[in-house]
Formats: sequence, C-alpha cells, structure tokens
Amino acid sequence: MRFRLNGHLVEGFAGDTVLSAAVASGFAEHGTLAGSPIALTTAFAPPVAETADPGHALPMARVPAIDNLDLVTLPAGPAGDTAAARLRRILQGPPRSLGIRLDTTALPPGTSAMEAGEVRAADVVIVGGGVAGMTAAVAAARMDRSVVLVERRPMLGGNAMLFGRTEGEEAPEDAIARLTSEITALANIAVLVASEVVALNGRRLRIHSVLQDKGHAKETIREIEASHVVLATGTLERLPLFTGNRLPGVVGTMEAFHLAHAYGVWPDRSAAFATVSNAAYRLAVLAADAGIGVRRIVDHRPQPQSRFIEFCKAYGITMAGGVMPLAATLSGRGAPGLSVRTAVSIEGYEREEEPLHAQRLIVCGGWQPDLTLWHMGGGLSGWQAEQSRLVAGDGPPHLALAGAAAGYLGTQACLDSGGEAVARCFGQPVPHLHETLIDPAYETPDAPATIASIPAKAAAPCYLDGGESLTALPATPRAPILGKLGLARHTPTWNLAEQSRALSIADVAAGVALGAIPSESAGEVARERAIDRGAFFERERETGTAGEDLPPPLVPDYLNARYGPNATVWLVQSLETRRLDTGSLIFVNSDQANPVHAIGVVLTPLPEARGQALALIGKVGATPGEGATLRDQNRPVPIRLVRPHDANANAVANEPA
Repeated sequence: MRFRLNGHLVEGFAGDTVLSAAVASGFAEHGTLAGSPIALTTAFAPPVAETADPGHALPMARVPAIDNLDLVTLPAGPAGDTAAARLRRILQGPPRSLGIRLDTTALPPGTSAMEAGEVRAADVVIVGGGVAGMTAAVAAARMDRSVVLVERRPMLGGNAMLFGRTEGEEAPEDAIARLTSEITALANIAVLVASEVVALNGRRLRIHSVLQDKGHAKETIREIEASHVVLATGTLERLPLFTGNRLPGVVGTMEAFHLAHAYGVWPDRSAAFATVSNAAYRLAVLAADAGIGVRRIVDHRPQPQSRFIEFCKAYGITMAGGVMPLAATLSGRGAPGLSVRTAVSIEGYEREEEPLHAQRLIVCGGWQPDLTLWHMGGGLSGWQAEQSRLVAGDGPPHLALAGAAAGYLGTQACLDSGGEAVARCFGQPVPHLHETLIDPAYETPDAPATIASIPAKAAAPCYLDGGESLTALPATPRAPILGKLGLARHTPTWNLAEQSRALSIADVAAGVALGAIPSESAGEVARERAIDRGAFFERERETGTAGEDLPPPLVPDYLNARYGPNATVWLVQSLETRRLDTGSLIFVNSDQANPVHAIGVVLTPLPEARGQALALIGKVGATPGEGATLRDQNRPVPIRLVRPHDANANAVANEPA
C-alpha cells in the first residue's frame, strides 16, 4: 500500500502503522531541537492528521497504514510538493527527516481534551497486553467477571520474546499463542488494541483508541468505571547518558526488537551495540540470524556472563567488556551512519579507544518499571539502590501491579503474577510469589546506565530519556586529571526536581543516578512531577440548578494528603514581578530545597493578575500576610500568603506586591 506523509510517498504493507511504514521508507529523523537532529521513534513521534481534517491529530505509532491516505504531521514539517522537494526526491530519494523544528513549534493538544461517550462499567480493567496482562485477563474472566484488556500497540504479546526464557520455563511465543487462544474463546473479555489509557482517576479510566473505518483512521474515547484495575504496563528502557544519545540511528533495544519482530523493519544493514543488560546480546543474535552485520558489542560490565553472550561467541561477534559510549556523531551527508567514541572504563581506569563506526547504534541502559499510571492512580514508590530503579510501594486497594511493572524479570514470574494480581483484587488466598533467578555467576545482573561527561561545546545534546520530556543534561567542566581525555564524570550543579517541565519516570531515575534528585525523595518527585498533567481528565461534572456545568475540582487526587490532612488552597503573591508556574514547590524559607520538606505547591497561575497564583498550602497555623519561598529553576523566589481561596469570590487580590 502507498500513502503520503507531508507530501512524500511512503510505501508499506498491511499491518503496518504509519510510523513503521515511515521508518521502513527511510524516515529516521523527527526534526531538530536546538539545532541538533533528534531521532524518530515509537516513544517520540509527531501526531498525524488527514489533510482534509488537519485539526484532528492521531498518534503516529498507533495509526494504521491505509492505502491512499494523505497525511500531515502536526506540527507540519516542510511541504513535500514544492519544486525543490520534487527535485530532491529525484536526485536523493525521499528525505530522512520529517523536518519539524521542535524549538519553534507548539504541539497540538492531547487526547484528554476530547469528550467521551457514555461511561461503561467493568469488573476488571487490565492495562497492558503482555504475558502478565493476558494471564490476568484470563484469570479474571474465569471468575465470571467482565474484563477489559487494553494494549497500546496494535497487537498483544508485549516484550517477553525479547528476553527469552530460562530452562524449564514456557517459551514466550508458546505462552502468547496459548493465551491469545484462551482470550479469544472467553466471551467476557473485551480486547482494545491500539488503545492507550491516557488518564486514571480513582477507579475511572479514560482510554483513547485508534481504528480503521472505511478507508480512514478514526479515534474514539471511552471512559470505564472499574471495580478493580490491574496495571501490567511493563518496563521502560533506560537511556545511556552520552553526547548524541538521541541522534537518528541511535535506538533502544526494545524499540529495535519491536520494529523488527512486529513489522519486519530494520533500517540499514549494520549495527553496533552498547549495553549494560543481557537482552542486547539476544537481540544481536537475532539480528545476525536475519543477515544484519553486527559490528561490535560493548558492555560497561567488566566481565559479563550470560547464555546469550555464549551464543554471540558462537556467532563470532566481537565483544568488549568494561567499555562505555562517550559520544555519537553523524558520519556526514555523503555517508549516513554514526561515529561512536568509546572508552575502557574499569574501577577508575579510563582510556579512550578508536571510534566505532556503524549505520545504527543499539543502546540499552537497563530497565525501569513503568509506574506512570500507578502514580496517577495514587500509588507510592521508592528508590531501590540495589537495582538503581524506582519500585512500587503501597497503593489503593482497587489497584494492583503485575509483571515487569511489579518488578518481575522472568517469563514464568510474569505469567504467575498476572493470576496473583487478580486473586489479590478479589480477596482470594495468594501464595507468596518467589522468582527464581539464574545465579549471578552465570547471568550477570544489569548494571546502572552509563554516564559520560558532557563537554561545554558538545556537538549534540545528551537527553535523560527517549520520550517526550526532552530533558537534556547540562554541560559540566571537566575534571583536571581526566580533562584531556574528556572522561570526567558528571557532577551536577542543578536540581532536576525544580526544572519547569514535566518529568518522565526515566528522567527521575537518571536524576537520582546523577545526584540531581535525592534518592530518598525520588518517589515523591516521580509521583508529583512524572505525570502528564494534560492527561488528567475532568471528573464527572455536577449539574447546577441552571443546568450549567461546574468547573472540575482544583486539587487533583494525586495531591490528596501530600501536604497533610488539612491542606487548603491559598491565594499567593510573588514579591518579584514574575509568573508563578504550576508545579513549583513552596517552602517555609529560602534555606529549604528538598522536596520532602515542601509545605505546598502552585496549582495554577492567575492570568488576570501577574505574580499571583492559587497554591495548595499545608502549613499548620498559616496566616494571611506571612512570607514563604517558592523554588524555581533552583532559585528561591519570595512570596507571601494573601488569603485562603474562596471559590465563590474573585480570586484576584488587587493589592500591590
């Protein structure tokens, strides 16, 4: 099939998404940010719309490829039907970039602003269609419960096949086939693929789905009130930190596997690997089986052991332990590909090696359970130093975790955890689930994601995550001893929790590793900052006597009891001429900066009065007129508490600052 994207012809096959077809047709670059190209990936792709309906944006990774569609990205890249574009296609073929200038264009509004249809009810909603979620769906259906299984990809199965199995476990492909057959046979399971839960508020979920209808891509919004919710949301892949870690051609292990396994897409014919996890070795073997030239695998662990490493040795793949990536640069217009600087780095000894050249660099910085919806639903989390990741803590009784999101690693443990989560939801006896892992002498555990120094004049940014947050690591001075080699470790002088942007879970995990977020407050930072506030939907509105809708509650559920049981909304005023941004933390005085010690947070600025905002304050005995300090970009800003907010009165104080 063929369709147009920004005027350029894209070819694909039935079952492709717009994204997979675009990547297979040569698109590798989303656009530019701060003058540097940034890769087009499943986690970072622009929404698309039909040219006849440009205001109706759909997520590129979930839109099915449909013959004869005419699509544009939002925001739009350069027009593809100009004389210059036609000449370029004749001389050079299709472009590699969608051409979006990310620092000068605004993203369209999210799906949460759409109106939903009638609210449905279900006994159990399971989020995530991997082996844990599929097992949970079958277990709940066999209890005669109504079940809704939601999967953001167009197919079930998840990522179990990337990780393989250990001796005695059911093969992931066999488990997926068996569970798919069982789900199909159970009439009380409704399966929603190409669907994403964009909000979770109490027991209510808002689900955005994309489907094909009469030659067009359509979307629908559902709201489901569930008695119980099982989150089998899987794991996020951490990004190693080095200059150029999101250039076109740099791709995560999970992303590369999914494109190849689900869609048969592997751009270019050679690849190098940089990893701290054994899953990358399995992918290297699969790539070699498919005829891809695996140039080299570098691993920051000095002497890693794994059955997958033994397979790589049998394939004759060159490997090196104790080596980390320092920087990646594009090889040039005439020779597409990457030049990757690496260094031997073992127990304080560091030596730069010859650059590594490949068309594609597959990276893996380890794994982080995806707790985004867990936090949104009111769950807690904390930092686990042994595995350098956030793990779930206590949560509401109607909410349960399963699979990799609950911290399990092996296929069998993920399968067992799905049934365990459902049993726990309905008060049934739950045997202790103990995961048996291979002895570390034979299967080396993952190491923390690597961190390289960022020179003052880096050729490309270093990002903390591969998603939409676009949080970049600032350059730091090099240490005098290692400066000549450019291998000084990063010593942050910034507080990541105070950046004026939403953070991803992986951002928070990277921030702890960098020392930019205290480990003891990582869970609170993730809960408060690693949430897309645009995804929160309005609660079911009450109707006034005149039939008009009342506004939604000012304080979202995730802030309940965060600043004590008696926290109230106050009108606050900056003592400087400046805007007070949503999410800025408030402290008793300028000496405080740790988020754990915050007494409140800005809920919303007041556009009609510069320097004023509504804030949630939890200080006992707070009085009108007293001072406090707001932290913004690691800088203290003096404010004063004007008065408790009266929702029925004009909020503007009309007083001088």
